[in-house]
Amino acid sequence: MDQPTTTTTSPHTRAGLTTPTQPTITLLTRNAAADNLTDQDYREIYDELRSRCPLRQFAETIHSGVSFAWWSKYERSEPRLNHDRRNELRAAVGLPTLPPEVSAALASVSPNAAVWRYGHGTADQVLLVAEASHDQPVTVRLSGDLQIVSDDPPRHSPVTAVTPSRRRATTKAIRLYPETWERLSMLRREANMSWDEFAAWIADLCGG
Repeated sequence: MDQPTTTTTSPHTRAGLTTPTQPTITLLTRNAAADNLTDQDYREIYDELRSRCPLRQFAETIHSGVSFAWWSKYERSEPRLNHDRRNELRAAVGLPTLPPEVSAALASVSPNAAVWRYGHGTADQVLLVAEASHDQPVTVRLSGDLQIVSDDPPRHSPVTAVTPSRRRATTKAIRLYPETWERLSMLRREANMSWDEFAAWIADLCGG
C-alpha cells in the first residue's frame, strides 16, 4: 500500500543568487480505495480475533475508535466496515493499513481555498499549496509523481559582487491538449532526448 512519503529540496546558490529552502513535499495518500481484501476476508479476520476474547476485550485489544456495542452490531451483520474499522482489523493481524482517505488528506484545506482544474474528467491528482508558500515561485512536473523541476529566485534577491548574475536564455512555450502532451512526452523519454532536441528532431522530419 502507498503510504505518505516526504521529499525536501535543499537550499542552493545559483548564479550568485541564494534561494531559500523549498517547503517539504509530502505524498499524503494514494490509492486509498484500493483494498486487496473483501468484506468476507474482513469478517473472517473479525471472527478469528473475536473467538479469542469477550466482545468488550476485543474492542480494547484492537484499540478501536468505536465502542464494543458497535462491534456487536457488526457481529449481527448490521453496519458495514468503514475505512477506519478495516484498518483496525488489518493492524490487529499485522497487515499494512490502508492509506488515508482523500477526505482526511484534504482536512486542512481552507474553506476559502481557490480550486483550479486542469484537463477533463475525474481528477486523480491533487496538489495542496500552503498559504505561507505563496511567495515562493516554483515550477513543477506532474507525470506520475510530483517533482520540482526548477525554482525561481526571489525577485529582489541580492547579487554578490564576486559572481555576476547571468541572464537566462530566451525560451518559448506552446499549449497542447493533455493527451497530446502525454504522447509526445512518452516518445521523448523513449528517445532519451531533451525537449529542445526532441522538437528539433520533429522539425527536421517535417523539413523545417
